Amino acid sequence: MTRAIKTCCHPWAPLCRTYAELDEERLQEIQDRGIEIAETLGLAIPKAEARERLSDIGVRVDSGRAYIPAKTMREFLEQRRQWLGPEPARGRENKRPMSMDIAVAAQYDLDLDTDEIAPVTTERLIRQVKLVHAGRQAGMRINGIPMNIPADVSPAMVPIIEFLVSQEYSDQPPFYCWNWPEQTLQYLLEMHRAIGDRNGYYAATWVLSPLRLAGNCFEMMWARMGECDSFHVHTHGIAGASLPIQPLAAAAVSVGEALAAATVIWLLSSGKRVDFSIGMVPFDVRHLSQLYNGPEQQLFEILCERINEFYGHAPERSSNLITMAKRPGFQAGAEKMAGAIWGAARGATRLGGAAALSRDEVFSDEQMILDWEICCYADRVRQGISPENSSEWLELAREGIHGLYLGVDTTLDRYQDFNWQPGLFDRYTLMAWRERGEREVREAARARARELLAQYHYDPPAGMVRDLHKIAERARRELG
Repeated sequence: MTRAIKTCCHPWAPLCRTYAELDEERLQEIQDRGIEIAETLGLAIPKAEARERLSDIGVRVDSGRAYIPAKTMREFLEQRRQWLGPEPARGRENKRPMSMDIAVAAQYDLDLDTDEIAPVTTERLIRQVKLVHAGRQAGMRINGIPMNIPADVSPAMVPIIEFLVSQEYSDQPPFYCWNWPEQTLQYLLEMHRAIGDRNGYYAATWVLSPLRLAGNCFEMMWARMGECDSFHVHTHGIAGASLPIQPLAAAAVSVGEALAAATVIWLLSSGKRVDFSIGMVPFDVRHLSQLYNGPEQQLFEILCERINEFYGHAPERSSNLITMAKRPGFQAGAEKMAGAIWGAARGATRLGGAAALSRDEVFSDEQMILDWEICCYADRVRQGISPENSSEWLELAREGIHGLYLGVDTTLDRYQDFNWQPGLFDRYTLMAWRERGEREVREAARARARELLAQYHYDPPAGMVRDLHKIAERARRELG
């Protein structure tokens, strides 16, 4: 059914119609169709023991798929509403300043001195963690740790080395993921206990679109279902590849598979708390790549944002700093600034993919510095124009009526609040730029990165680091 689009007063509606399309009625329709899709097509569950348990409690299982009744999914939604409590306010303005989420899972590193792209090593990973820590100490609002993938250790040891480096060289909590083999996970859980972190008792899994509950995350969740207090299901389907290319149809499938998977885990865990969230990205069919960096991604971010708010998630909007450029330059700057400014216009407070190039394949110290400049620029746009008292305007006009307003007290008192001052971007005239040595922005970013690395300082708890090294050494002997 094609539905007429209602008028909408949102300022971006004339540009993309997306907000006008995603009203409460349409979001409810996406849920209803999603439930219909999941009930009709079933959820593939390769794990035989899980299918058997579902069959034992009355769920129809056939040819490796579980067919969850719509009634059961709606019962789960009602239980979830009780867990959440009173309905949170939707559309609240988030007044926190904009921050960046540092890139993770990069396999390559852009060398700060040679500009060569080389595999991440443990030594390079340590430098990346130090840079992020030093940037945070210098006032950059950076979330997370660069849990990138060193090539000089065995695959089974990668998350263990990531964990060790993150805790020895930074004060940030480690990024936790269940997507590792059982032997590796045992050591990770031991490391979490060594730092007093209880995240090991919360489990998250991804639904593998279309409509498939499988993979290492689900295997680990299944193995520890009795130990975990709560669970989370997230979708990350790709419209045009693992989901239909039409955005709203993709959303219906994504919602359906999220509800079916969350309901399955709720049933298998005998009623423990389960939450879910929706994520989708578009696909570039010509280049066979996910379009994190394209204009379509901005539309999908609105779509996912509205769906997740519909399910009671706090409206902490986000955008990204993703680019397919392999080095800092025009393409990287244009794609990252577009994502940041569009996010600011939507009220985003977090920008993902800081320091990332080639989507998330390459980590760049230099790009992290440039991304912070972009983040600050976008945050100033997001702040908008401050309220003013119109009764003051006559006196303000009087101040400069016989000349310029440049030197009046009000201008000198307030210009620093109004004007964002760049740390890297060039605002000099051609003559002034030449007098200052014709420095390019990439050169300035590299210099700032080196300054931060020189300023790095952190003293981790000695006993904790010693314990983590002992665990890592035992893991190395067993896992190679």
